[in-house]
Amino acid sequence: MSPALGEEKLIDALIALHEAYLRCEQATEMTTLERLQVEPFSQLAISKGVEQVGEMSHRVLRKFPSFAAQYSTIPLRESFQLRNRISHGYETLDWNVIWRVATRSVPEFRRQLEPILREAGEDVP
Repeated sequence: MSPALGEEKLIDALIALHEAYLRCEQATEMTTLERLQVEPFSQLAISKGVEQVGEMSHRVLRKFPSFAAQYSTIPLRESFQLRNRISHGYETLDWNVIWRVATRSVPEFRRQLEPILREAGEDVP
C-alpha cells in the first residue's frame, strides 16, 4: 500500500468520525436532558449518536494506531469504551453521563479534530 493511499484511508476514517460527532450533536439539539431521562426515542437517538462516535473512534484506533498515539488528546479509546458500555449495558446507563458526553465532550472532541481535517485539505463545517 502506498503512503498516499494509507493517508487517504486515514482521512476517510477521520471524516466518518467527524460526521458521527455532528450527528450526535444534531440529536442533542432535538431533545433535553429531562426528555432523555424518560423518553425511549430520545434515549435511542442520543445513545446511538454516542455509540457511533465510539465505533468510528475504534476504527481509527484499530487501523491507524500511530495517529491515535500522536493525537492522544482526542479520547478515542474512551469513546470506544463508552460505546461498549452502551451496547452491552443499556438497561443500566446513567443518562446524566450520556447527556454530558453528548453535549459537552463530543463537541470538544470535534473541535480537536477539525484543525487536523483542515490541514489535510478537507472542508469542514
